[in-house]
Amino acid sequence: MDVRATPDPAGFPPPPDERDPSSPAGEPAPADPPGELVPVERRSSRRIRMEALVTATSETCLYAGISEDISEGGIFIATLSPPPIGELIQVKIRVDRVGVPPVTAPGRVVWHRTDEQGEVTGCGVAFVGADRATRLLLSLLGRWANQEPLLWDL
Repeated sequence: MDVRATPDPAGFPPPPDERDPSSPAGEPAPADPPGELVPVERRSSRRIRMEALVTATSETCLYAGISEDISEGGIFIATLSPPPIGELIQVKIRVDRVGVPPVTAPGRVVWHRTDEQGEVTGCGVAFVGADRATRLLLSLLGRWANQEPLLWDL
């Protein structure tokens, strides 16, 4: 069985094949230039930069952080103590804007970000199992959070 064909539970596509399919001998694909890391974009929807207060609750813990970006598929939460990878959580997002209610959605932690010293600085959460109304609110949340205020205080 080809494990690369197994769908990711977070909905990410499988990683690219490490062999060049155009090569008759199946030779390895050409390597990237030495010393350069080439990121692989696996997201299927556009990210929107959004800073909002976020709390995540699991069966046993409460986590707090600030979002950096959001998409229809998930959210990045900057926090020094994220939930473990694979943890199912409820994510509550609060934007600092009058009239925008907090949105709560189920999610799964799919990766951790680390700094140069290897310290964890946040986590990526994939939204899983959200109902239709919640998915609609999530898609609107980034727009609401990034709109200019209607009134300016002079």
